[in-house]
Amino acid sequence: MFLRVLLVSGLLLVASTSFAAEAREGAYVGVYLGGSIPNDLKVNDSGYDVTLSRDTGFAVGSTAGYDFGHVRLEGELGYKTNDLTHFDGDSSSLGTMLNLYYDFHNNTRVTPYVGAGLGFSSIHLTDFGSKVVFAYQAGAGIEIELNRALSVDLGYRYFGTTKASKYNVTGYDNSSHNLIAGLRFNF
Repeated sequence: MFLRVLLVSGLLLVASTSFAAEAREGAYVGVYLGGSIPNDLKVNDSGYDVTLSRDTGFAVGSTAGYDFGHVRLEGELGYKTNDLTHFDGDSSSLGTMLNLYYDFHNNTRVTPYVGAGLGFSSIHLTDFGSKVVFAYQAGAGIEIELNRALSVDLGYRYFGTTKASKYNVTGYDNSSHNLIAGLRFNF
C-alpha cells in the first residue's frame, strides 16, 4: 500500500511540474486589489514648504495584455487613494500604464517576474484639484498557476509621478509602495 501511494504521488509530482514548466503564450486579463503605502507629500504653498503625511490606503485596478512566453506586454488602469493624516481630505491617483514584464519560468507552478511601466496619471489633492502628469512604476512578484486558465498574482510595485503644480501650490507628486493580490485569466 505504501509503495502504491509513493508511486502515485511521484507520478502526480512529475505531471504537475512538467505541466507548469511550459511557457504559455496568449492574451490575458486581470484584476487586482491591495494596500497603498504612500510617501509623504512635500508641497510648496505660496512660498511655504509643507509636508503632508498620508495614511495607508488601497489600490485597485485591471489589466489586459499579451504573454509572449517570457515577456508580457500589458495595459493597466489603476486607482490608488490615501487619506491625509492631519487634515480632512485625501490624495488619489487614476492612472493608465503600459507595462513590460519578464517572467522567470521554471519547473514549478510559481513563476517570479520583474517589470516596469510608463504612462499618465490624474493626481488629485483635496482643496487643490486634479492634474494629469507623467507616471512610472517598477516592481516584482510571483504568479501562482492554479490551472491553464487562471493564476494568482502576488506583487510589489513602486508607483511615482512627476511633480504637479496648480494655483499657488507647486511641486507635489504622488508616489507609493503597493502590495497587490490579483487574479489573471488566460485565453
